[in-house]
Amino acid sequence: MSEDKGKTSQWQEGDLAFRSTLSALTQSIKQYLVVQPKPNGLGTAQAALLPTLYALGQDIWNLNVLRADGLPTEERARYHLHLPGGDVTLDTWAVGTALERFPARDTLPEGGTWGIRTNGSVWHLVDFTDKAKVHDFSLFDEAFPLILDKLFRDSETTVDERLEAALRFTQKTEIAEKLEQLITLQGADSVRERSGGTPDGIINLLKEEGMLDANSDVELTESDLQDIFDYNLKATEMGVMREAGIMEDITLEEIQRHCQVVKNLKGNLKATFDNKQLDVSSRSGLYYVLAALAVHHGRPDAIPAQDLTRPPDPAPSGGRSRPLGKPGWYLSLENSANFTEGVRQLLSALNLGYRLQATNRGVPYPPEG
Repeated sequence: MSEDKGKTSQWQEGDLAFRSTLSALTQSIKQYLVVQPKPNGLGTAQAALLPTLYALGQDIWNLNVLRADGLPTEERARYHLHLPGGDVTLDTWAVGTALERFPARDTLPEGGTWGIRTNGSVWHLVDFTDKAKVHDFSLFDEAFPLILDKLFRDSETTVDERLEAALRFTQKTEIAEKLEQLITLQGADSVRERSGGTPDGIINLLKEEGMLDANSDVELTESDLQDIFDYNLKATEMGVMREAGIMEDITLEEIQRHCQVVKNLKGNLKATFDNKQLDVSSRSGLYYVLAALAVHHGRPDAIPAQDLTRPPDPAPSGGRSRPLGKPGWYLSLENSANFTEGVRQLLSALNLGYRLQATNRGVPYPPEG
C-alpha cells in the first residue's frame, strides 16, 4: 500500500498514471454530455462508452470483442462485449434518461452474470447473480476510474471475478467516504469513543447514523475494514484528514459561472474566492453555489440529504429549488431547516474554507459553532 496519505488514500488501488488518463477522459466526456440537442442512446455510446472502453484497453474495433445487439433507437443502444470467461451486456441510453424508469433486462450473453447501463453521467452495474441488483455510480465520482478498471481493464480474469472485484472495491469506497464524512461531522474522538474503534463497531455506528442501510451486508474482509478505519482514524488523530485534492483545481471562473444562477437573489452577504469578489449576495445563493460544486466534483454526500433531490426522485416544484447542473439533481430549500449549517458542512467537506471567505452584515459567515 502507498505511504502517501495526502491526495491518495491508503485503501485506494490502481495505477496512478492510468487513473490520470481516465480522469482526463471523463473531463472530455462531460463536455459532450451537455451539447444540444442532447445525445440519444447511440450518441451516449459514441461520447462516453466507446472512448472509455478504448482507454481501458478494449479492442473496440474488433467485432469478436465488441458487437452491436440489434439496431439502436433514439432511446437506447445495446452492445455485447467479450471478456475472458464470458460476455457482458452494455446498454447506453439518451442523456438525461432516468435509468430507474426501465427495469434491468435479464437477457445476457452465455456465461454472463452482469451488465452495465449508462446515460453518460449515471452508470449502473447490474448484478444478475443477485436478482438484478443495481449498484449506482457516477462519472463524477472520484472512484469512477477505479471501478471501471476492475470491470474492463484488460486482464485474464473471469466475468465473475471482475464483478466480485468491482463490488468489493465499490463497497470499500462507499464505507471509506461515509466514515470520512462522519468524522468530519462528529470528530474523530467521538467516532472512536462511540464505536470502540473496531470495524464492527464503526459499521454499526454508520448504520445507526443512517449513513448505511440497516439491512445492508458488508462483504469485506476484516483486513479491508481495518485498513479503512486505521487510515481514517489515525489520520484525523494526527490532524491530516485526507484532502479533497480535486478541489484545488477549482477556478474563480468556475465559481462565477455557478454564481450567475443566483446573482439576482438579494441579501447582505459579501463573499470572496482567493480574495476576488464573487457575484453572490445571499446566504441561500452561497449554499447553492457550494452544492453545485459538490455535485460537479463528486461530493454530493456533503449536501444535507433533506435538501438534495436526485434520480429517481421526481423533480421538485416551487421557486426555492434549483438544478445543480447534473440531469435530475436539484437543491431545494423547501424543507431546509438551516442552510447555514449546510454551508458550513460543504465548506469543510470541499476543503474550501481557506479559499472562500464570506461575511453577512459585516459578521463572518457562517458563524463559528
